[in-house]
Amino acid sequence: MLVEFSVENFLSYREKVTFSMLASNDETHEDTNIISMGENRYLKSAVIYGANASGKSNLLMAMNYMASLVCSSQKIRHDELINVIPFKLDTECLNKPSKFEIIFYCDNVKYAYGFSATKKAILTEYLYSSQNDEEYAIFTRNPNNQFDFSENDEKERGIFEFLLDFSTEKILFLSTAGSYKKLSNIIDWFHDLFEYTLRFSDSYILSNYIYPNSNDNNLKIIDQVIQWVKDIDVGISDMHLKTESYIPKDNNSYDEDKYASIRKRIYSTHDVLNKDGSITRVDFDFKYDESIGTQNFFYIAVVAAEKISRGSILIIDELDSLHTLLSKYFISLFHNIDTNPKHSQLIFTTHDTNLLDLSLFRRDQIWFTEKNPETGATDLFSLYEFGDRTDVNVEKGYLAGIYGAIPIIKGNKND
Repeated sequence: MLVEFSVENFLSYREKVTFSMLASNDETHEDTNIISMGENRYLKSAVIYGANASGKSNLLMAMNYMASLVCSSQKIRHDELINVIPFKLDTECLNKPSKFEIIFYCDNVKYAYGFSATKKAILTEYLYSSQNDEEYAIFTRNPNNQFDFSENDEKERGIFEFLLDFSTEKILFLSTAGSYKKLSNIIDWFHDLFEYTLRFSDSYILSNYIYPNSNDNNLKIIDQVIQWVKDIDVGISDMHLKTESYIPKDNNSYDEDKYASIRKRIYSTHDVLNKDGSITRVDFDFKYDESIGTQNFFYIAVVAAEKISRGSILIIDELDSLHTLLSKYFISLFHNIDTNPKHSQLIFTTHDTNLLDLSLFRRDQIWFTEKNPETGATDLFSLYEFGDRTDVNVEKGYLAGIYGAIPIIKGNKND
């Protein structure tokens, strides 16, 4: 579960900004939109709005970059540069480090991890753990590439000191330490965070969730999504998989028994009206006969169902290919304790202003990006920062202009 993410001097983010899934004192939608963990409360979802090129996608790219570097920095060679991208519209920023910080839960343990890096080296790095109100540093790293493991027991200090031999100034120590069994779950967490997109396809779903990787859990996921598709009432009576044999187009042989491959295809079932008034159920090829919107919902719902089954985080850039009602239904899957019992989180960007609705989201779940016209840098802020009125027409304010939502909300706050 994600608690907070901060980034500084990366892409369009010049100054430090913090995106938080920590719930505010807002008491709305307490039973549906909140994850309670003892005295702590976290958000199940968050939506990010902003004009084109305002930096909302860059926030997700920053998360993605941090996760990808954690998962792959051990592959960086001595003669390679770290592919960090500092803010380019200020020459002073080009030689300054980019900074990333993240607070998260992994296996019910709270961690705080961060690092700063230039293209030439990792300058600082740390990993803290917090459990039962006790916090300790698993490791810290200073700009001289010196490490401190003093808060660990003697055995763990020995393991970390041994792993130092496999690390360099260009490699994140967490990437190396992830080979240690105790921290491997953290690397898995970052691997999971690294996966985000909306542009799934028939071939992606078939290859990753159905065939050849079919197992009981995957089939349960498909069954769950089929039920969701039936619930949204797009005229589909049922959906199922068909196993078919086929001969690749580049195969000129007619020996089907020898050369045929096996594949699975998704079919939808519709009620077809006959001339005599009777109804016949007919199978349609889902990929070619269903609308793009229905296909997109199915494909993204499969990935969402898989994330929900593990209590993981789903990050989507531009949830705009779905009709507003489908988007609302999709969001409700994360807010509903029955469909999301493990408290999976949804974070997404969109231009769909119909979702700017305080009956759907709390104020601390709605975020905006805004580009400074003088510096070109992105600022990030939540609706919660602009007062506690729940009768504000957020959509109207946002549509008043690129920055239009802010003065209207501010004005209502001071009324």
